[in-house]
Amino acid sequence: MLLLNSVVCGIEICACSGFTYIPPLLLKSGFSEENMSLVLGMGPFLALFIAPVVGRASDRCHSSFGRRRPFILVLSSFLIISLYLIPFGESIITFFIGKGDLSKMLGVLLLTVGSVLLDFTSQTCLTPCEALLNDASKKTGQQERIFSIYSLMVSLGGIIGYLISAINWKSNSVGQFFGGEEASVFSILIFIFTIICVQQFFNVPFVLRQLAYANFCSWTAVMGFNLYFTDFVGQVVYHGNPNAPVDSESGNLYDDGVRMGSWGLLLHCITSAIYSFFVEKLVEKYGSKMTYMMGMTSFSFAMTGMVLVPNVFVVILMAAMTGFAFATLTTIPFILVSKYHEDKENINGIFLKAMYLYFFDVITTTSLSNNGIGTYIATLDSAYFLSQVLLTMCAGYIVRITGTITAYMITAGFMGVFSIVFINRIIISKQDLIILCNERKVEGII
Repeated sequence: MLLLNSVVCGIEICACSGFTYIPPLLLKSGFSEENMSLVLGMGPFLALFIAPVVGRASDRCHSSFGRRRPFILVLSSFLIISLYLIPFGESIITFFIGKGDLSKMLGVLLLTVGSVLLDFTSQTCLTPCEALLNDASKKTGQQERIFSIYSLMVSLGGIIGYLISAINWKSNSVGQFFGGEEASVFSILIFIFTIICVQQFFNVPFVLRQLAYANFCSWTAVMGFNLYFTDFVGQVVYHGNPNAPVDSESGNLYDDGVRMGSWGLLLHCITSAIYSFFVEKLVEKYGSKMTYMMGMTSFSFAMTGMVLVPNVFVVILMAAMTGFAFATLTTIPFILVSKYHEDKENINGIFLKAMYLYFFDVITTTSLSNNGIGTYIATLDSAYFLSQVLLTMCAGYIVRITGTITAYMITAGFMGVFSIVFINRIIISKQDLIILCNERKVEGII
């Protein structure tokens, strides 16, 4: 199980560490808050359309390397390319055409392309990875355990990623060797992820749609925090300015705030990693819905705390608390999707009449059998991608309208509250379906 999750861990290392630097890099290269948000939304926007295609294609793949691994390999290769483009794009262009305004402009273009590519590949690659985990746990009764380990490895990747970005590389020999902080971080990421890769050789059912709504709101909240937290700490808590001249007091304060924000995100992942050990027990005791709801309630409380008290110690403590929600989000939805799909497979194999247990609103058995777990996980992931598309499209404009960076955290908090509302509508049992069918006046379902 740990080996299967190693690529997921590597992806999370690259995504967490890389996206600590990408917003500051974009701002320093001349992007406004609004345009930076649009760039950050392009990767999830592409993933929104391509991830379902990848999921369906992997269900039908008959490669000798397996159904999922060819897609993981291709997407991982593009992820590594993005890690080269972000810090070294301008240097590559300068090598070919010399230094000047053109090389600087093309360098910014490659930074943008690399940022979008890293976001797109790091998210789309999760779809075949998650499907591979389901394949490995099929008919073993260990879905809860394998996805708990998945959550642990995601959190571990975050811990390593944010730890890498929290270190001041300029003050040690590694930074001197690679020629700067960003170059050091991305070179380390390239090395780590390459090693990991070498080691590895929409008709939506109603129940899934309800889960996707909750997933959408939850991820909009959590990603609103993750994407903009370092910028929030740099500007609101440390009163720095990302557009200040290099080595100016305001610029240095912003950089210090970004590093402190990385420590907060590190604690966020440590909390998530520890909490992931208890998710299975909490689900057994309180149920999936209550466990999910507790995670998002703690997140909303954390956002409220850091908005009302923008003190560095309070903010970092609240950042650590958000780890409960992250561990919940990387566990509960996949447990439920596996449960839905497992019942569908049993239904197809045993008795047709009972196929309505979870998929009562799917008309034909053909439509059921054509869709594998990769398709349903892709549907769930699409809610995750869509949340980031809408978030990044709107966040910059919300900041401009309100005139405060604090709006990032306020928006995340509100979405956390909305997620709690939708979590309460998730279908987790036959009793939930009976109530639903009575409300919809559906006959002969149960």
